Amino acid sequence: MKTPNETLSAVGTILAASVLIDERRRDVEMIEFSHSITTINHHIRPDVILPRSKILAWFKENEQKISENLSHDSHGSWKTSILNKIEDKELRRLVLAAMFSISVCDYELNDEECEFLKLAVSLWKTDLPHVEEMAQMVG
Repeated sequence: MKTPNETLSAVGTILAASVLIDERRRDVEMIEFSHSITTINHHIRPDVILPRSKILAWFKENEQKISENLSHDSHGSWKTSILNKIEDKELRRLVLAAMFSISVCDYELNDEECEFLKLAVSLWKTDLPHVEEMAQMVG
């Protein structure tokens, strides 16, 4: 069983990939990324407050490695492996809602983002988030 820190790191990697998958990093996506990590952290570790500065530092520290993994992942094996690190069904729904929020927050859902969402939906044997689940991410 994964520790809460390992779980949050896996979530962070998936959500950072959602930001970086289209080879752009927009401010609005970083705002959504930070908010999503804060929300999911509260779900995983309700007694731990994670400052935005620490979230952004983690992103900066891991950005190059995640970008490289994405650029070499022509068959989707890396994306599959990071998605498979999330086993809890409720957490998967939160992560999927966050992935979707990050993907559409710039009013543009491109092919790479869409394919990543489809992969998550397929692997996790679920559907896209419902309005109620999206509302959880907003607060």
